[in-house]
Amino acid sequence: MRNIYLNGYTIEPITINNFDKYEDVFYCNEEYYIITDGHTATKTDCIETIEYSIDGIPKSNIHNIGFCNDEAVACLFLIEGYPCADILWLGLFLVHNKYKRKHIGSKCIKALIDSLKETHITRIRLSVQDNNISGLSFWTHLGFSIIAETECENFKNLTMEYVL
Repeated sequence: MRNIYLNGYTIEPITINNFDKYEDVFYCNEEYYIITDGHTATKTDCIETIEYSIDGIPKSNIHNIGFCNDEAVACLFLIEGYPCADILWLGLFLVHNKYKRKHIGSKCIKALIDSLKETHITRIRLSVQDNNISGLSFWTHLGFSIIAETECENFKNLTMEYVL
């Protein structure tokens, strides 16, 4: 995957070695974790995200990316070539509360989209719960469309796609 550039921000891999720098981005996103997991984020949840893997997908295709200036701003977790070769799966995108509603989230995703031009990736997909109103609104505003719905116990899981 090509490098992502965003003026004024350092973009770096998130690893166990620099996790403490990004840890607060996980914890301040209480609403997301309560909606999806039924509880606030734990350190174990955060580390599992960083160490996530999928059978059949090389670890080199899984990217944990941090955006920072003087402090951590956002975390972006991507799986290249999932569920098929031309798709980039956006597994998780978290923005620190201090930076929400300041368009930094949109700028991060637009920087990602720009970085994918002239690559083998033709689509970006993600999943969002229908009860995650702010998340659904964010992705729709950026041009993602719902392509599938899966009924779950108390919500619908929506697969969304952006065509490059």
